[in-house]
Parts: sequence; structure tokens; C-alpha cells
Amino acid sequence: MRQIAFERNIQVRLLASYWNHTDPVMMNYLQSLKMFSSNIDVKVFVVPTYGDQAEIPFSRVNHNKYMVTDRVAYIGTSNWSGDYFLNTAGVGMIFNQSDSSSQTDIRHQLNDVFMRDWKSEYSNDVNGLYSAVNGLQPEVSTQPV
Repeated sequence: MRQIAFERNIQVRLLASYWNHTDPVMMNYLQSLKMFSSNIDVKVFVVPTYGDQAEIPFSRVNHNKYMVTDRVAYIGTSNWSGDYFLNTAGVGMIFNQSDSSSQTDIRHQLNDVFMRDWKSEYSNDVNGLYSAVNGLQPEVSTQPV
């Protein structure tokens, strides 16, 4: 990702989820990506918890695993960390519909989903969220970003 953004001057947007099971080290990594290149924009998606929802294990998270480029889309089942690709048997599909100008193909649909989440009120700039991570549930912006 750094090579693509820096050497090829391509804009990269990365939207990561933050929830009760997020390793705090992830925030350091995301912060470093954003500092590396102005072509890498990083946001963190936080689904707020209300009342008894906090008691439901493994919930209140945007757990999507996909990537969209200007030509193809990828959808997979594995978390995007090295250990998942080495120690688990996930599945992934690549959709190459670059010859399609249809707004209904899978790549366009995934791009629309990504942009909806990117512009959502639950999407927070990593710099703003970084300081709130000290083991506490982060504050969610009430203003769309």
C-alpha cells in the first residue's frame, strides 16, 4: 500500500473498524500510514453501543472485508492480518468487470457501500480517534466527516 501511494502516486483510502476487540497497536499502524504519505487517507469506523448492547459479544462492529479499485473488486472472509492468511483457510473472490460501464456491477456497488461508510457519521479520522484509544471506548463524532 505504501509503495502504491508513494511511488505510483495513487490515492488510497483505508477504513478500519474499531471495537472492543481492537488491538491498540492497530491505531499506531494506521497513524503511521497516514503520516507516511498524503496519498493515504485513513479513517476508523466506530459503531456506537447503547445500553445493554455492550453485553452482546462480538457485535457492534463493521466487519467487512473487501477492496475496491478503479478496475476490480475483492471480497474475502479473512481478516487482513498476516496470521489470518498464514493460519486459516478463508475464501476470496476477485471481480474484474473493468469492461463494464454499468453502475450496477459488483465493483460499483461495493464502491457505493464504501463511500457511504466513508462519509458516515460513524467514520472518524484516525488522528482524532487516536488520542481516545487508551483502553476506553472511543468517542464517536456527531458530525459527518
